[in-house]
Amino acid sequence: MAIWHGVAGHDNGTAILRAQPVRMIDGHADGGYTGRYEVICPACGDDPNLSYDQVPPELQKIRGPRESLLNGLAALDVHIGLADAARSKAGRSPPLPPHPSWLDAWAACPGTPSRPD
Repeated sequence: MAIWHGVAGHDNGTAILRAQPVRMIDGHADGGYTGRYEVICPACGDDPNLSYDQVPPELQKIRGPRESLLNGLAALDVHIGLADAARSKAGRSPPLPPHPSWLDAWAACPGTPSRPD
């Protein structure tokens, strides 16, 4: 199993962020969700049908879990290499910019501020 953490494009668009299920039974979430988020990357050998405790420690490090949606999205960006690409393009180490797709989704949620902090 090869772990490609931080390598841009390695996931071929398959890495996802999901709400962490309380438990998985036969590949399906059961018992609701924990309120945390985890990065799942099939290109690194992860299987979304398995629960956190069923994957090897190397994949658990990638999964997280992250305590908030924004932290989860930032972790996904770092894992698939978007964060490094942004820093390289800027020629320095700026704060991680919000990803346009989830920033648009955030802005579309009723009752939320126009930009997450």
